[in-house]
Amino acid sequence: MQAGPGKLNLHHSVLVNLVMLFYPCLLFSQKLIITELYRNPVGTESALCAGMSHEFIEITNIGTDTLFISNLFLSDGNEADSILPFDIQLVDHDSCISGQSFIAPGQIGLILDPDYQKAIEKQRCNLPVKNAPILFRSSDNELGNGLSDDDGILIYRGSRNHVDSIICLVSDSPFESESPVSGKITFSEPPNIEGRSIVAGSFLFDPQKYDYSVNSITPGWLERMQNGWIVEWKFGNYLPPQTKVACSLSCLCIGQNTHSGNYGWLLKKNRSVIEQGTLYIENKRAQLVFAMQVDSLDYGFLINNTEWIIDLSDILLPGSPLKINEIFPFGTQYETEWFELANTSSMSINLKNWKVGNLEDADVIIKSEYRVSPGAFVVIAKNKNLLLEAYPDIAPVIEPQNWHTLNNSGDTLCIFDVDGNIRDMVYYKSSWFKNMNRAIERVNSNSDGCDSTNWVLCSIGATPGYPNQANFWRNVSSAKMEIGPIPFTPDNNGKDDLLKISLSIPAYNSVKLCIFDFTGKNVRTFSGPLQKQYFWNGRADNGKAVQCGPFFVVAELTSPNGSTYLRKKGILWR
Repeated sequence: MQAGPGKLNLHHSVLVNLVMLFYPCLLFSQKLIITELYRNPVGTESALCAGMSHEFIEITNIGTDTLFISNLFLSDGNEADSILPFDIQLVDHDSCISGQSFIAPGQIGLILDPDYQKAIEKQRCNLPVKNAPILFRSSDNELGNGLSDDDGILIYRGSRNHVDSIICLVSDSPFESESPVSGKITFSEPPNIEGRSIVAGSFLFDPQKYDYSVNSITPGWLERMQNGWIVEWKFGNYLPPQTKVACSLSCLCIGQNTHSGNYGWLLKKNRSVIEQGTLYIENKRAQLVFAMQVDSLDYGFLINNTEWIIDLSDILLPGSPLKINEIFPFGTQYETEWFELANTSSMSINLKNWKVGNLEDADVIIKSEYRVSPGAFVVIAKNKNLLLEAYPDIAPVIEPQNWHTLNNSGDTLCIFDVDGNIRDMVYYKSSWFKNMNRAIERVNSNSDGCDSTNWVLCSIGATPGYPNQANFWRNVSSAKMEIGPIPFTPDNNGKDDLLKISLSIPAYNSVKLCIFDFTGKNVRTFSGPLQKQYFWNGRADNGKAVQCGPFFVVAELTSPNGSTYLRKKGILWR
């Protein structure tokens, strides 16, 4: 296959070998897959709007032929139930399809508990169903006789007592019996979490993998689908100091009516197009194989202006890609503990199964796929809802299943990657600060997180999800002070009524800021946490107007090496 215009010289291109392959016929035989499994809704298992009614199995036809549900059964290994259309149009489910006994290519079906109808009619506790899935139900009173936390699911064609052909299977091990009730089918990886479904994380490569839903549950739509496309990639063996790695990239045109066609594609590196061509889809699928340069920059693959970031962090990570950037350890019933991570690298970092804690105890931050873009921030909070009440405009926020408690008086906090390597470590003590009831922020992300001079109190309370204020005025090697206007006239005429004092102060300095009149008398002392900017209205600490004439702004800087002073002269007129 020839690449399109703008192809790079292969001696300089990272794309050294591009081959179009098609899947073997065996893979095309897979028509239906289980794309979501919800086994443990929030609430009592025997209650409506919980386990009794809200479990569901989502199925998707990724093949090219229509699949009819006649003689279609599901089993958990202990009991088999036939799959039937939901013949009644459910309340508040106008977009859903009822009474249909088939699934066309690209369509999504939801197999619901028969009690779901009762739950929505009596209590209006609807599942957040999107798009237009086809609704099915099991013939039994309970879906799969009630889905337990480790139940696997077999969908097959046959009878209650015999498996004629397996349609799809979610299980820890292959199913090899002719009887659908030969013993419990177990599916335990990933472990179940109450209120979160398990979704198909990868199904274009063997073996099929499942992960937690990023959005708790997503009945009726696929989280990983973009504009009708699903793209997955898989790397070959990589051993440093190799400079390239084989990358197989698989495309599924799930949302298109056509089974074949030509589609333009682009490969980008650091936002620049390095290769382009035409992708030929046959039976909705195609695969590209190429050699990719292994470095710390993201690659982007685009089809019809829809982009997927190829995550090289699976095989390569910079030394310290994520930094602990801001910490708030003072949790109360009204405020939650939290800390902020910043991606200081040039590549996306997948947080899945990273841990936070210390050398003796650490907890998983998130168990599902979660990518942090270069330069982006993510806040890890003990209570997400409490944090969003205090800071409603921040995003994103992750609430781990288990929280590693932060000590108010001082603590060591480490970030571990999926292999258990320490990627960042910070240490803080309350004795470093005069007041520890506000967030502390890192001055320089490239400097030691255990250095007391690299942490300061946040001057505006806290900045979760945003750059630290200290980056702009505490990350300096020498102190500087500017004042103006000169003269300033606090006569309330709307012009030059306030004196602006701007500071740039190294993190290792504490500051006492005062104003002296021309006789040398201290008339104004600024208290509270150190600020980047101060404004003076021409009045003394006692509220009285300071007399006109010259004055001096004096900043006393204290560091481990002693005290120094910054002085600026101004003039006050009325």
